Amino acid sequence: MRKGFLLFLVIFLTGCVAEPEINVDGVSDGAIYINDVTIHIDDQLAGDFTMSLNGQDIQNDHLVTENGDYELVINAKNYWKEANETIQFKLDDEPP
Repeated sequence: MRKGFLLFLVIFLTGCVAEPEINVDGVSDGAIYINDVTIHIDDQLAGDFTMSLNGQDIQNDHLVTENGDYELVINAKNYWKEANETIQFKLDDEPP
């Protein structure tokens, strides 16, 4: 009986933990921007997360001002559930 209850409790708690959701504002995959961009992630939905831009760790609301190609990597974790997303974008404020 006790083992059955513990098994039920583990299964119940596993289903109750929400998947982290990565919701990024400011940049989109494949986009080219002519103005500075601010990278913002909804930290309420993401849980614990890390972000890196071209291999450098960044914080939420990071401002990108330099022209170039960028790769944003986001790893979000909510207890044992994880989500990952990669966004590539370009900043180019020089006219053709």
